[in-house]
Amino acid sequence: MRFFTLICGLAVALSIVVVNGEEQKNEAAKPSTVLFSGKPKISPWGKASGVVLTDRIEVKISAESSNWCGVNIVFPQLAVPAGATKLTYEVNGGIDTQGNRGVPTPYQVCLITRNASGDDLKSSFATPKVKLDADSESWQKVELPLLTLLPKDAATIRGVKVQFKILPAERFGIEVRNFRLE
Repeated sequence: MRFFTLICGLAVALSIVVVNGEEQKNEAAKPSTVLFSGKPKISPWGKASGVVLTDRIEVKISAESSNWCGVNIVFPQLAVPAGATKLTYEVNGGIDTQGNRGVPTPYQVCLITRNASGDDLKSSFATPKVKLDADSESWQKVELPLLTLLPKDAATIRGVKVQFKILPAERFGIEVRNFRLE
């Protein structure tokens, strides 16, 4: 059984509507989106790197990066919320070592999870099926089903793992933002 109590100051809010100038609670409202909060910690491997900026996280790869390199983006631990069905975030093409923006190198993501006893769990990777571009102003929304990403015994989520696959000669990383469970 999954542990559904929200921690880290996150809560499911009731929707509030205004009728004739007075606030009224909508008890039948869908739970609000749960955001990963706090400043994430970046743990790279395979000579990838990550930088936390004000509004996004840059995940970079270079000529020295190896195939299957990536980063762990670790947030304050969060309980798996009841009713959440997908991991949602936005992604954008990243920059190469010369500062050029391009279409990102193929990547995949998985959740970093623990069971109720606090043991780390092995999660499945999923490859986003979104057409990415090199336009710095156009962010693409990614939605991945938790059914694919979340191990059966997961009680808490600690973060997201971003892993690049086989690296081509031209290597562009990605920028990500607004990780949330919906």
